[in-house]
Amino acid sequence: MSWRLRPHPVILTYYIFYVLLTLFCTTASSWCTFTSRGGAVDFGTDYEYLVPAYYSLVFSLDDEVVDFKMSTNNNDMGDFDDVVMEIELINGEHHVFALKLKHIVRPIAQVNLVTNNKKFSLKKYSKAFKKVKTNYGKSQSYSAAFQNFHFILFSNSLLEKHEEIGEDWSKLEPFADGKKIDSDILIRKFDDCFEKKFLNFGETDSGINYKIKCEKEGSPDEEFFNQFSFYTKQKTAKETEAIKLCDTNGRKKKFLLLEETNLEDTSDWTIFRNLSDLRSATNFYNVLTQRLSVSVQGRLSILLKELLQIDESLVNTITIEEIVLMLDGTFLIGDDCKKHFPKYYVPRQVPKILINNEIIDELDDLFVVSYSDDVDNIYTNFCVNTVDINKYLLLKPQGASISYKSKQFSASYLVNIEEKEQVMNSKFVILAKGGCPKEQFDEICLMNSTKNCHHVHFIDNQIFEWMESRGSINEIQNYQLNSKELKSKDFVPDSDVEHTGFFKKEHDIQEILNYLLSIEGRDALAEQVVTLLSFKKQLIFLWDGLDELPKESIGGVISAVKHLALEGYSQWLSARSNSKNFLQETFQTLALTITQFSQENQYCNAPFSTRALRSTAVAP
Repeated sequence: MSWRLRPHPVILTYYIFYVLLTLFCTTASSWCTFTSRGGAVDFGTDYEYLVPAYYSLVFSLDDEVVDFKMSTNNNDMGDFDDVVMEIELINGEHHVFALKLKHIVRPIAQVNLVTNNKKFSLKKYSKAFKKVKTNYGKSQSYSAAFQNFHFILFSNSLLEKHEEIGEDWSKLEPFADGKKIDSDILIRKFDDCFEKKFLNFGETDSGINYKIKCEKEGSPDEEFFNQFSFYTKQKTAKETEAIKLCDTNGRKKKFLLLEETNLEDTSDWTIFRNLSDLRSATNFYNVLTQRLSVSVQGRLSILLKELLQIDESLVNTITIEEIVLMLDGTFLIGDDCKKHFPKYYVPRQVPKILINNEIIDELDDLFVVSYSDDVDNIYTNFCVNTVDINKYLLLKPQGASISYKSKQFSASYLVNIEEKEQVMNSKFVILAKGGCPKEQFDEICLMNSTKNCHHVHFIDNQIFEWMESRGSINEIQNYQLNSKELKSKDFVPDSDVEHTGFFKKEHDIQEILNYLLSIEGRDALAEQVVTLLSFKKQLIFLWDGLDELPKESIGGVISAVKHLALEGYSQWLSARSNSKNFLQETFQTLALTITQFSQENQYCNAPFSTRALRSTAVAP
């Protein structure tokens, strides 16, 4: 039978403390021996080992501390004997911290500070201070000047009625047995002090550092109070500060509810659980939604107000947790897809599909031409009739005749047009200033179901940009020009997911949506946003590597793409260039061609390029 010893945590801490002192104090200019205070127990409390071990690490990692010494139960410090630490700073200054450590379970009554209480009496510690000062000149143990001694009473408990003490000096008002005791002691919370900087007082979520002084000038305790601090390590410091902040002198109190615990007595409270609870506070709600921002899948940030425009029901989904996270900066909904670039990702560009304007004259198809607001007299660029899209949609369903905009052409423009005149009189194009919304284009296509309909955007009097088509695109391919590059800033690659199993058979639209929208794990807010975007057809589906699908899955994918298109969803499909004709014939839409890799791309980004081989070559 074998036995395995496990060290007691306190004993292990003692050992760590001993090792730390050995490692970090051997650089001291000289070792000093301190006399143990009479009546102190050698192993003392755990604090006398844990605190030095902690500050050994703190001082050794502080760039401003050149050297330090430590002792416990030091007789030189009287009642401040528990832990004594002297540090030497990089600027040559020496400081001494003398700590009295008090561990108690109950709150510390304020009355204990002004009476003869054995643990917390200020009179007791003032006497100890004066004794240390008297003996300072006799001692050769410290390099620090006495004014650089810092005396600290440290307790794990909290001070009674601490919420009434602020950052301004206020009178300590102790009570004993229901009677008020007159006192001339003033107290305040003190954050900006030398002790806090080096001892980390007040750095954590709990703890308050107090400074004390006498109300009467010329007090014999004045020097003691200048060098004395009272620190309470209380667990609820932040909560009590928040509650005090909410106190508005009898007016309504506002609370930020962090945890829903002990809610039995809050039935009449107005609880802030989600954004909708703030609507009653109109001004605050407006400020919040107009200043906080969110990012969907790593895209450019938008204001919370813009997100809510998708659907007002989101106010019931955005909880206090999301609001707090938004306060720290841009809040991310879903995964940041921009972090999923492959190792050898190369930025690419997507070209516009440009078409010669002769297509208007030579094809008997219907064209909707959208143009920018800054284009004047656009109708002069066409030798066919033109009609405004709004007038066309208004008059066409009623069977009324449409009056076309008369054109004024220069004599040179009318040369050689007579032969086409008879044909041109029956043709027209629909002009859409500022753009043609998808809904309007769909309506026009329904009204002209026997024609091929095309939406193009006016670039100049020679070039159009193709946007979309209904019907055959076979003939317009003959008018396609060489492309100009357009940086694609709106496309975000996503992680590769294996889909072939699902698409081996065809599915209805609901099955397709359920599958595609459940691929990626999401929290409740992201799930709600995706559901709303799907309902409003504001999602874009990216089908990458279509040519890499096995034969048994191609039919299912094509069926899914057509189902989604009929429902009004936008989609992008990518494949190798040799699949271009197949895609165009299958979906009756023109295909974009992504710019090819340049020689520089191939040289700089290929994982096993000749450059990499040369860099590892070894001379014979």
